[in-house]
Amino acid sequence: MPVFEERFQVAAPAETVWALLIDPVRLAPCLPGCQALEVVDPDTYRVTLSVKVGFLSTTQDMRMTVVEKDRPRRLVAMGRTGKKSGRGFYRWRGETAVEIPAPESDEP
Repeated sequence: MPVFEERFQVAAPAETVWALLIDPVRLAPCLPGCQALEVVDPDTYRVTLSVKVGFLSTTQDMRMTVVEKDRPRRLVAMGRTGKKSGRGFYRWRGETAVEIPAPESDEP
């Protein structure tokens, strides 16, 4: 199974980043291909995703569930699609880790 990993820094306090990660309505515009998002309950969402790679494209309805929360350091979600158009299905697992930098020291 392919693994995609990306790291980047955000100039914001960890609690501010966490608030975005657990707010699906604010997070949805940041998800590539996200056409629609419906909140089922605080940890479950229905998402419509469109993906195109080269000449292949598909639109999938995914049910995503937050399965682990360690505020404000770690969030794990899992999802699975049913077929909407095209062929096949998609399983997804995403893990987000918020690393809080150690305070800088003035000591040599």
